[in-house]
Amino acid sequence: DIGVGLVNINGVQNIKRFFQKATQEQNPSWIIKANTTETEFYITLNKEIAGGEGRYQNERRYIIALLCHHPILNNCTFTGAAYRVLRQNNNDLDRYRTDFCLIAKSFLSSSIDRRITELFLLRQEATRENPGVKL
Repeated sequence: DIGVGLVNINGVQNIKRFFQKATQEQNPSWIIKANTTETEFYITLNKEIAGGEGRYQNERRYIIALLCHHPILNNCTFTGAAYRVLRQNNNDLDRYRTDFCLIAKSFLSSSIDRRITELFLLRQEATRENPGVKL
């Protein structure tokens, strides 16, 4: 049950609905929607992915396999410029080198519209400056 591991997460009812729709329609697009909805689900999922073995490793593996191999998502590819918000310090930036690969241990949301990313950044900064205020 998706609700067991997410019981303390804000917006858990929405996440449950997305997973129910994914199951009913046999369509993993609803799981992507769950991951991009403004709840704490994506934070929890990304921590599980980055952490390796964990309490919900079977669920995590299932979600990853479904998103990587479901035929409905075969046509969901993009090649080109995309934007995302990424908070890093100088030590983090030092890891980036030309002609090297980085492996991200999380699902990364991005947008091909830079304005969307800039809006998200402004919302993140406002939330950081005013905790508890929802924009």
